[in-house]
Order: sequence, then structure tokens, then C-alpha cells
Amino acid sequence: MTRRRLLATLLLLCGACTAGSNTRRRTAPDFTLPSLDGKMVTLAQFRGRPIVLNFWATWCAPCNVETPWLVQLDAAYRSKGVEFIGVSLDDAGEQQRVADFVRKYRVPYSILLGTPPVADAYGGVRLMPQTFFIAADGTIVRSTIGITNNADLEAAVRNIVTVSRP
Repeated sequence: MTRRRLLATLLLLCGACTAGSNTRRRTAPDFTLPSLDGKMVTLAQFRGRPIVLNFWATWCAPCNVETPWLVQLDAAYRSKGVEFIGVSLDDAGEQQRVADFVRKYRVPYSILLGTPPVADAYGGVRLMPQTFFIAADGTIVRSTIGITNNADLEAAVRNIVTVSRP
């Protein structure tokens, strides 16, 4: 079994059963990453808006389940100012695979190509998907590890909209 398949299997087994949240508030680490179209994007450019920052990978089975939920939530909350950002943690050189995934799920929000240092800045992102719910002031209000469910994701999004109101 290849290392990638072994890791994917472990993530599938662990990701489905380890959903949880962390409510300790801290400032979301800034980063600069390339988007699929090659533009450099910083987290700071979204400051002032609530952000859903989702770390994922194409080979992550729970990520394949969660992505359509995020697409629906983006459609529902974009008008409320919520910015959804996906950070792919696929291996370097897998841009075509990432682009195919984005096309398959019709992902309308920004997809960035992640790096180990960015993942480390967010605590190592050992299990995926891992999502950070960031208030407009840049503080992480909540994070989830592994797949939760659509209702829990929406409640977390509603919460960052609420805490981000002046």
C-alpha cells in the first residue's frame, strides 16, 4: 500500500470519528499562497469579513463529502459578506487534480495551493478536512477537525456572521 493510500485510509477512518471543535480564540495566522490561476493571495486581504478557511485534499474521502456542503453554504452566505477559502494540501505538482476536483464540485470560492509551513501555522492540520471559522476582526472563533455535518457547519458560519457585526 502506498504512503498516500495509507494516509488517505487513516484520514478516512479518523476523520469521520474525530469531529470536534476548539473554541480558544487567537488571531488567524496570515499567509500568502498561490491560487489555481497563479495569483498570489493573502489572508489579510480578506480582513474585515468573516472567513471560512477549509484545509482539504482531493484524496480525502471526508473532504469529498463536505465540499458540496461548503459550496451550498457559500451560495447562502456570500451575500452576508462571508468569504470561503479552500486550501488544498495535495502534493506539489497536483494542480490539475485540484482543478479537476474544483470543476467536479463547481467550487465558486477561492482555492489556494497550500504548503506545509501554512498548515503548521494552523496547528499542523493532521486530519482533514480541518476548518477554521474566522471573525471579521481576524480571530479564530471555532475550528473543526474531521467531517461534522452540514447543520453544524452552517451553525458555525452563522456564528461568525453574528460575532462579526459591529
